[in-house]
Amino acid sequence: MPVSALLSKDKVLFLINSGFLIVILNFFIAAQNQAFIIGSYAGAYKLAPTVGVGIADALNDEDPLLWRIEIAKQLRADGQIVHSIQITSTDMIINANYPSE
Repeated sequence: MPVSALLSKDKVLFLINSGFLIVILNFFIAAQNQAFIIGSYAGAYKLAPTVGVGIADALNDEDPLLWRIEIAKQLRADGQIVHSIQITSTDMIINANYPSE
């Protein structure tokens, strides 16, 4: 499913992915790219067919370890430095950035 995005003048990013509205306040480019990489599935981007985690599939998964590994792998491939990734039953916290941020 395609991801729709809107960026406001106030640096608020609105994403619609799989029918869910995701709002990122005061985002940086890294946060925008993280949202697209994590929300999209491999094969969604014609010019980069291996990019995408497909996090929607994790909703019924009881073991977040493989998802953390895949997210870290994808973000590192994008050139980001991954400091930590936490996934709980209610949220996901990603601490990663590009070297220049």
